[in-house]
Amino acid sequence: MFEKNSAIVPSKEVVDLALWAIDMKKRYPIHQWMTIGGRAAPDETNASKLAATRAAAVKSFTVEFGLTKAPIDVNDYVNSAEEAKMNGEQARSVQINLNPGCPNNCCDGQ
Repeated sequence: MFEKNSAIVPSKEVVDLALWAIDMKKRYPIHQWMTIGGRAAPDETNASKLAATRAAAVKSFTVEFGLTKAPIDVNDYVNSAEEAKMNGEQARSVQINLNPGCPNNCCDGQ
């Protein structure tokens, strides 16, 4: 979550992200892909650029925390006014999706 009109990752979120990265690396040593999506509310200043900057900031932390085993797709999204109203603070966030891979290529049927 971000403060309105800010792309600075709050320290609490940095800690949460670090703990999540440790957990993901332990539980899922193989990563297929990761998507990082920055979001902004339509009433924020330069909303599209802000969403992209938020996503880039979080990507930097994921790389710093060692989540670099898979391709990382980064995108940005500006919520509609209705979405922002429904999502509240979620409209000013970054979402990360990590798709873990199968150990020993189990998906190949071996």
